Amino acid sequence: MPVVIRPAEWSDCDGLLAVIRNHAVFERSEATISKQNLLSIVTGENPRAHIFVASRQNLTLGYSSLTIDYSLWRGHTWAHLDCLYVEPHARSQGIGARLLDNAVAVSRRLGADQLEWQTPAWNERAIAFYLREGASKQTKERFSLSL
Repeated sequence: MPVVIRPAEWSDCDGLLAVIRNHAVFERSEATISKQNLLSIVTGENPRAHIFVASRQNLTLGYSSLTIDYSLWRGHTWAHLDCLYVEPHARSQGIGARLLDNAVAVSRRLGADQLEWQTPAWNERAIAFYLREGASKQTKERFSLSL
């Protein structure tokens, strides 16, 4: 059975939530999103994020999440690839590349002129993947401030 990349639906939420939590653990963090919050994103008319799943026979193998932002310096809309993750047992099958290709296509369709994302500095496998896919690397420090 082939892997399908498609927008997330309400019926994906249980499996998607599990994969999101696995992703957070992989990145040495914690996902605090609730099922209800995820449902509202997936089923909302004007979602805050565009979420896509990679699935085979209703089994979620990976996902990506995309948001749209604006760059004052460039005077243009850009897309932020908030998440891209493939479960360990499903890696090296081209699923990550297909999720990234989908993010690029959706970003263009939404009028973005650039796609940006980050990955932990220790995640050498992801860095190698992104460089192979043609991405360029920027050195910046990421900060957050709890509100």
